Amino acid sequence: MTSKNKSREPAPPQNSRPGHGRRKAVAAGAIIAVLSLAAAACGSSSGSGSSTPAAGSSSGSGKLSGNLSISAQVFGAPILAPVLKAFEAANPGVHVEESVASSAAGTAYQTSLLTQKLANNLPDIVNPQDVLSPTLSTDGITQSLSKYLAKGEPYPQSYWLQNILASYIPTIGPGKGQVYALPNEADAVVVFYNKNEFKKAGVPYPTDKWTWSQMIADAAKLKVVKGGTQTQWGLCDTPDWQALYNPLMKAFGVTSLSETQADLASPGSLKAWQMLVAPTQNGDAVPYATYLSASAQCGTLFDSGQAAMFFGVRGNLPTVRPATAGKFDWDVVPMPFVQGVHGATRPTGAGSISWAMSSQAKDTTNTIAFFKFLFSAEGQDIAEKGYGVVPAIPSLLTADSVWQKLPGPPDNVGAFTTAAQTGTIAPQTPNTVYNLTQTDIPKAIEGVVDNHESYAQAFGTINTAINAAYPKS
Repeated sequence: MTSKNKSREPAPPQNSRPGHGRRKAVAAGAIIAVLSLAAAACGSSSGSGSSTPAAGSSSGSGKLSGNLSISAQVFGAPILAPVLKAFEAANPGVHVEESVASSAAGTAYQTSLLTQKLANNLPDIVNPQDVLSPTLSTDGITQSLSKYLAKGEPYPQSYWLQNILASYIPTIGPGKGQVYALPNEADAVVVFYNKNEFKKAGVPYPTDKWTWSQMIADAAKLKVVKGGTQTQWGLCDTPDWQALYNPLMKAFGVTSLSETQADLASPGSLKAWQMLVAPTQNGDAVPYATYLSASAQCGTLFDSGQAAMFFGVRGNLPTVRPATAGKFDWDVVPMPFVQGVHGATRPTGAGSISWAMSSQAKDTTNTIAFFKFLFSAEGQDIAEKGYGVVPAIPSLLTADSVWQKLPGPPDNVGAFTTAAQTGTIAPQTPNTVYNLTQTDIPKAIEGVVDNHESYAQAFGTINTAINAAYPKS
């Protein structure tokens, strides 16, 4: 997943998934789906360029019975709903009941699950996202799936994109190396651009080989000032989003945040902050205060034509497409190259929402069987049709996959594949540290923008505070 809580905490309606779209912490219902399973499982996969067995085949008998309970966060429920519907239709004896519990995304969701855990009433399946997963596993809410994956249930661990799956594999602690959740998508950052505004300004469309300096130069040409007031910016660049600053710092040889320390004020870090913040001060990018305003998120500014470019994810499409229909033409392009410590690299952030087996799962056979359907070519096809999902599964990133054949815009769908395959996941940090970054990083940016502090001063102060929040060993 600030005052707007921007993170990969993959957000519908704007920059929903992370992954890493960013997710705003908004109050919403966590949907609980209870499935009474008593029918033969579905038999064949769809034509997505992959042949995968359908739900139930891992159980051996081909028959399922009993109950399965699923809890989804607000941003997970709409993705899951059509898959549940198809699963029920393919299995006529399966009855799906849904009830809405009062909850919210992110930390509030964690709290509701902790309450259920204390009552020994966790559902079989829960819905982490990349930045929340380490906390849920540490809290004992989710259990390791590694013993199932080792047996190919629901599929082998190699079935998923390893860079995206890494969000759910702790690198320290008792669960080190274990897989605690399975990613539903590879939600990696690309650049959305308004083709009409590029054409009007006489600026060539960006290409898959463009550079960061070219992007900023284009942004300067795309700004519009009328009557002394700027009415259009070239870029909305979300400088406090970890899916931007984390991979940009990585390009300069810096691990911005880890399980044990923060490095947000080293020379490489300061270079990244300046690249993100400076354009918001000179009119090339949307001012930080405007970006923070509740009514003017980057997707909204792009939809209205006020920002010619913004950093977004596939999860933005279900809102961007209807909001821009009939107004202007647009497309996407991969993140631009920067010259880093190891040469030219794309600073591409990535994230996902996921599904995990709870530590109190009562029917593990049905849980694994549903995962098998959900992550099959058929299950992923269903999710893809809503435009918001790029599968985190290499075999489903082929040109004949459903999501690659949907009518545009966008037309350059290969940008999402490039992003998914190269994306850098959110850092795994203790929850207290993660929460502090959401408030302190915006304070540091505001210190530079509003209080004219130096980058070293502003980010040095918050780096010290964040490091102090790490648990002492």
